Amino acid sequence: MGEYNSLYELMEAFPTEESCIAHLEAKRWPRGIVCPLCGASRKIYRVKRARGYKCADCKGGFSIRKHSIFERSPIALRKWFAAIWLATSHRKGIPSTQLAREIGVTQKTAWYMLGRIREVMGEMGKRGGPVSEPGIRHLPASLDQLGQMLVGQPVQRYRVVSLFSGCGGMDLGFVGGFPFHGRYYDRLPFEIVWANDLNTAACRTYEANMHHDIHEGDVADLLDTLPASADVVIGGFPCQDVSINNGKSVAERGQRTILYRAMIEVIKRLQPQVFVAENVKGLLSRQAFHKEMTAAFNGLDGYAVRQRLYVASDYGVPQRRERLFITGGRGGIPAAPQPQLPLVTAGEALRDLEDMPETPELRHVWSRAARSPEQGDRRLRADAPATTIRAEHHGNIQWHYRLPRRISLREAARLQSFPDAFAFTGGMRETERQIGNAVPPVLAWHVAKTVREWLDGCEPVRGTAT
Repeated sequence: MGEYNSLYELMEAFPTEESCIAHLEAKRWPRGIVCPLCGASRKIYRVKRARGYKCADCKGGFSIRKHSIFERSPIALRKWFAAIWLATSHRKGIPSTQLAREIGVTQKTAWYMLGRIREVMGEMGKRGGPVSEPGIRHLPASLDQLGQMLVGQPVQRYRVVSLFSGCGGMDLGFVGGFPFHGRYYDRLPFEIVWANDLNTAACRTYEANMHHDIHEGDVADLLDTLPASADVVIGGFPCQDVSINNGKSVAERGQRTILYRAMIEVIKRLQPQVFVAENVKGLLSRQAFHKEMTAAFNGLDGYAVRQRLYVASDYGVPQRRERLFITGGRGGIPAAPQPQLPLVTAGEALRDLEDMPETPELRHVWSRAARSPEQGDRRLRADAPATTIRAEHHGNIQWHYRLPRRISLREAARLQSFPDAFAFTGGMRETERQIGNAVPPVLAWHVAKTVREWLDGCEPVRGTAT
């Protein structure tokens, strides 16, 4: 790609969205278009209105954005090209306010674009790939790699059914393709083919970020809408009845906790290769209930089952969140992910937000709740991962480690490892619940990566559906 001494020259070289698409297609598919969903190349049809293609083999639709950092982004490619040029042309970096003015977007959008560009280029540097240094005034030669992120991208896709999906934390981790804290978490070969949650606001957030439908309602009423099969079943069945609150729990009689039985039923129906269930650590101390639930999972015909406690901070999440994962597989069990060091502290995760005023469009707003006893008076430490972000704190979320206020919704989402581009719907209390109930996407990504490795290396073993 030639050099451009000014943004004007760049825009002259790429005057239309079609010219950007043509450039990326030529770089990505020099020998002809290949379906990124199934790998077919002989029967690909152009869909003009969608600026994309349809594969006759797998019936899937796709565009040049598929499996790239541009995927799920409504921002025009011309603006992305301009943002990349500006971000790499300013020796000391370019603030989001200036980028917003330069390319005609909101500050929120500019902040999202800059974060994605910097973090993906940082990940490329870790891989040893070419990265343009600040001050080089041309559209980076690495633009095509930056846009595609296709090195090692597998063609095989595994079908996932997601139960109790919430706002999408576990699902985002399984799908991958998102930046967090200086790292780009590569796309994984999982496709969510069915998802469900009962909460309306969580469903709206899920659809806005995952960009596919979710079945809203009681899972027991939706079993007949399940697909005929799936490779993986995942779910964090509701856990509030076993969460420890002032030493009390109602696990044995709680209605929300017996929903694990719905997950058992789905596994029996679909006979997946793997299932992954998540719940709180407190479940282990409710002996009668834990024994009952363990017997139910261990009783699934043909599955080897393992329970393991994970501390989220061991896997790149800036939070000491302890969660129990129950993993089952046909003919074996995926390996446990290896801890990732060093730990990410609350200060490292939140420092760039310290001096930012309240910004509602970024959900950088905070509760004014006064101090209250016990959990309502916890303060973060800058030099350590955060304590657990809870779902039902009624405004009593942790205090900032330095500032005289509670942490904001965006800061809580950061501590849960959500990327800044993840947009939450609903009011403050509803958003608090969505964030606190979620499985941290980065933790889920590490679990999903081991599931993918196991699936890639095993022969399919199908049981008989019951």
